[in-house]
Amino acid sequence: MTNDIKQQNNNHINEINKNNIKKTATDNTNNNTINKDNTSKNQNINFSMFISSIAHQAFMALGLLKDKKNNNTKVNLKIAKESIDLLQLLKEKTKGNLDNNEIKMIDNILYQLKISFININKQ
Repeated sequence: MTNDIKQQNNNHINEINKNNIKKTATDNTNNNTINKDNTSKNQNINFSMFISSIAHQAFMALGLLKDKKNNNTKVNLKIAKESIDLLQLLKEKTKGNLDNNEIKMIDNILYQLKISFININKQ
């Protein structure tokens, strides 16, 4: 993958992650109960957080995000494909039950992952 394509993918991934983080932060503020110690009594995971965690795993498997433990990237197309397939399955199985933001989110993530997978697989 050329540096320009990789940089475009990284920029788009960062934008998706920023939007997801903002939405997740808003959702968490609305869904979590804070006690006197400022710790969460009820840590709920929502659909956006779940999708983001699978997407993050896929982006790492494509070598587009660094592993925080050893600060490097490693391509594993098998794991990337499994993660993409899982997201596609979740999209199909939740059809009719998602709000517009969740639909846009999963569509955008799947698009970026599939394009990145194709580009990396060409190399």
